[in-house]
Amino acid sequence: MTIISRWAKSIARVLDSSFNVSTSIADHPTLLGDARESFIRDVLKRFLPSNISIGSGQVIDACGGISKQIDLIIYRNDFPTLRTFGSADVYLIEGVIATVEVKSQLNNQSLALALENGKSVRNLKPSVLGMSLNAYCEQIYQRPFDQLNTTQINSIMGLILPPTYIYAYRGYTQAGLDTLRGRLNDWYNTPNENGEQDITLMPEVICTEGCVTLKNLNNLLQLPAASGADLEACYRAFNSSQKSKRSKADFLDCFRSSSSQEFHYGIGMKTSDTPLQYLISSLLEAVISRIGYQQLGGTGIQYNLQKYHISADMEGNWSGAAVNLTQVSDPKLEFAKAHGL
Repeated sequence: MTIISRWAKSIARVLDSSFNVSTSIADHPTLLGDARESFIRDVLKRFLPSNISIGSGQVIDACGGISKQIDLIIYRNDFPTLRTFGSADVYLIEGVIATVEVKSQLNNQSLALALENGKSVRNLKPSVLGMSLNAYCEQIYQRPFDQLNTTQINSIMGLILPPTYIYAYRGYTQAGLDTLRGRLNDWYNTPNENGEQDITLMPEVICTEGCVTLKNLNNLLQLPAASGADLEACYRAFNSSQKSKRSKADFLDCFRSSSSQEFHYGIGMKTSDTPLQYLISSLLEAVISRIGYQQLGGTGIQYNLQKYHISADMEGNWSGAAVNLTQVSDPKLEFAKAHGL
């Protein structure tokens, strides 16, 4: 077990104790909400580097888009913030590293609200310099951005947009893993609303009382192919929402190049005594990838903090949810695979 895993497990126990104390002395929803956000905010502040701030409020883009109210916004200090006279500020999407929805109790209703809040961030449109975007796309896909197919465009935008997270003190215990899977699939499978069958809208990590989910692009968790029952659910949800009579084969052919092609799950799930370690580990990766690798003075030698990401005790025993129909991938992993890295 790595030092970070042991630290995260210890912090999870402290958070649990702190939350129990707050619920024993306060029963007003506002007070409980402030307490739950304060606890996790304090943990993240101690963990994140000093060039990163943590606030709350809404996120905007240059096209007039605006997110819903977000519990925690992890933000780069070298980007401007639109300060208000209250506790909620307005942040530019380009400076956001990640967002976290914090819930006292995660149930079917609060899960849907948290997913919608994260989706409102992932639906924003960051402004990037066209030359830099084309250069990156040329490096990954050997063509500029405007010549990419839909899957490649979604993969690039999934990389550019900040990851979203959900952390809950209570709800969906280890016995409730399949219930959580069902709720996630129900939300994800609805075309044109909710999850839109688009894995880029799903959170990077969901931590509950006894379960954890982790995004599974490029089938990094090596899950079995999506089951026939889950593909059937996607197909039926599409036909129901669109009032369509499209056959299952026709529906799946919209996303595959041959009838023998398999689909993978976009989300991995498992039970866990200390799911916070997955959020901390994923957030460490997000900070590094969105700010850049630290290096040794002016030598150009870069440190690889990714080795702290997932330890051996965090691997294995995953099962799947949310079929990745559009086959969105992580461009960084595509590049690494193409170059044998």
